[in-house]
Amino acid sequence: MKEEYNDITTAIISETDIRQQIGTLFPDSVILDNRLNFISVSQNILKTIGYTSDELQGMPVSQLSTTIQELIKEKLKPGYFAEERFEVRSNIGDTIPFGVSGFYLGLIAEVNGLIVLKFRNLDEVSKMQSRLDAKTLELDLFVYHSAHALRGPLATLMGLMGIFAGKLDDKLHRLIYFSESDKGNESVAQTLTLQSVCDALVANIQEGSVDHPVHFHCSSPDRSQVFKNGEIVLSLLRNLILFFCQQPKVTNNQLLLETHSSRDSVEFVLRAKGFLLSNSLTEKLSNTNLGYSEILHYPELINLYAAKKIVFKLKGEIQFTITPQREAIVSITILRNNPFH
Repeated sequence: MKEEYNDITTAIISETDIRQQIGTLFPDSVILDNRLNFISVSQNILKTIGYTSDELQGMPVSQLSTTIQELIKEKLKPGYFAEERFEVRSNIGDTIPFGVSGFYLGLIAEVNGLIVLKFRNLDEVSKMQSRLDAKTLELDLFVYHSAHALRGPLATLMGLMGIFAGKLDDKLHRLIYFSESDKGNESVAQTLTLQSVCDALVANIQEGSVDHPVHFHCSSPDRSQVFKNGEIVLSLLRNLILFFCQQPKVTNNQLLLETHSSRDSVEFVLRAKGFLLSNSLTEKLSNTNLGYSEILHYPELINLYAAKKIVFKLKGEIQFTITPQREAIVSITILRNNPFH
């Protein structure tokens, strides 16, 4: 199939028409003849420099600058030149910086004797850059303040997501427990012997381990000693043991509980062997000010938080030690003048 082409020969216009219309083909431009006199100036430039088209028609380009005429002659020797900065004088005598580039129209069309100059108002460019910088700064400040405002809620959300990834019902139950325990006036729990406490702990261990079974042993010979507020003792030790149960561990792990009584105090010592505690977690163990914020970042500390909470309410002391062999030792001392024994 023969391709068809538009025949533009019938549309050829005269050079006079070109000279009259060329200004509309090049916005933000000045059209000069080969003597560097004005033929056409775009409306944007006229508005900026405060002249009318009739005022500049036929005038030399030196009307706008005493140096621009010689510079254009020099720069146009290769036929074109890239943007150069020129100071242009307005009709009221102000000086306006323009970036000016230009070429001979004959380089691209069979029209000789015309020079096309592209004018770019550098003041407007500077204002636009300032506005852009201001918007960028405003956006940066918005991002900065938003990031700081969202940092707390995001940390909370991340912590809650960590909690939901585990045993939801169990962890929420414990969160409710140590939240409710702040209210005080708890009802007095039943009396328990050490043997009853240990039996309950064994049952908890069977349910609480996340991988390998945990081997628990109480080395205290007197299992008949009585704790008047035995539920508090059980809750304290249960939280400590469940903390270790949920950590990675080797198969031959061991939790060893010892009790030591004196006239003034009772001491519990829990030794944990074969539990693979991370470095970041061991650093948290000695933090006596452990609070809700740490739990949101480290949800595995929930049981530890609950245990510390009970100890502090009893005005006791709790201490964690990590031996060079990575054995964790938890020592708890409670004075007998508390409603504990």
